[in-house]
Amino acid sequence: MMEINRKLVFNYNYQSFLIYPDLPYALLDKYRYDLMAPPVTRDGVLYMGLEDLRRVYSPGSTLPEPESGGFTDGGRVYVPVVPYLSEHLKLKCTISQNRYIFSRDGVSAGRFENLWWDLYGRNKDWGDLYRVFWYEPLKRLLPYRLYIPTWYDGSQAMKLLCILHGGGSTTDEAFDNTGNRLQLYAEKLGYICLSIDAALGDSTYGCLLMPEGADIPELDFSCKENPLHLSEESIALRKMAEDSAIRVIDLVCGTYHIDMDRRYLFGNSMGGMGAFHLPAAHPGIFRAAVPAGAAPDMRGFPYEKLKGVPLLLIAGTEDYHGFDYIRNAYRKTKEEGLDIRFLPVAGGHHEDCYKEVLQEIFDFLEENS
Repeated sequence: MMEINRKLVFNYNYQSFLIYPDLPYALLDKYRYDLMAPPVTRDGVLYMGLEDLRRVYSPGSTLPEPESGGFTDGGRVYVPVVPYLSEHLKLKCTISQNRYIFSRDGVSAGRFENLWWDLYGRNKDWGDLYRVFWYEPLKRLLPYRLYIPTWYDGSQAMKLLCILHGGGSTTDEAFDNTGNRLQLYAEKLGYICLSIDAALGDSTYGCLLMPEGADIPELDFSCKENPLHLSEESIALRKMAEDSAIRVIDLVCGTYHIDMDRRYLFGNSMGGMGAFHLPAAHPGIFRAAVPAGAAPDMRGFPYEKLKGVPLLLIAGTEDYHGFDYIRNAYRKTKEEGLDIRFLPVAGGHHEDCYKEVLQEIFDFLEENS
């Protein structure tokens, strides 16, 4: 049985955990976590809900029930957070400007970090936002990144561009690769951008295939539903990653005023696989999709499920995964009647060729708005 890499892309990469005593959220580095219950101060001691701490440090640490010093209120257990984290996780606490910052080696915040923490303390709700949500099936916090136009006030339904990153990367990928020009288009054209975490290192957002052209000896298309002969556990994990992507889209659609008929999908590399797979597996969510840098092996992919979904397939001519394979997938799907266009990027590479054609991408989205 083939296994997928279960490496955690996000959990335990963060260096600091910051609590504002008077606010109902905390920070994992720059990621905001909305607490199940706000911190409580009693007799000068800061208390925090034990279940929140378990979520923050799950799945790498198992935090025990407090032996003493805690209390229960409304069925929720609170612990004195400074001694509790010091004892059980050996974390040091730095108190700065009424902020409690926990880390392994102590914190010496630079000017940028302090300014960022101040913005969060003022409830920053515009521009680049970093968030996490609790995904119960995997029992861990998963990150997502947003761009909210500065003029958004909830009165106007916004277009939503969902973004899937490549294998082993993060939700910052598309923003970094485009030199933050992605946000300029979102601001100008009225998009909320949602960058979705893959949940697992190579989850493929639920797709059970390899890319078109991949030379994998284990491929067995006599078993069309599972040509890689993935184990049941691997399939279950990939499907959880797929489900977590749909859940965070639902979360954002429930938080912001989104035009439900104008939701779009973009992904590169592994994200390109997902940009084919998710619209096929979840019809009706995405108005159009823009996969780049990959296409699922057409021998096993149900391309007929994408009929009615406009697609813009992007590939760089110098893509080491195979410009020719991606173009071949375009030709096959075009012959089968899909509404698909092919956009070659002269001199473009696998990781970031799409950065050169942002105008064409948004022109395509606007054409299908």
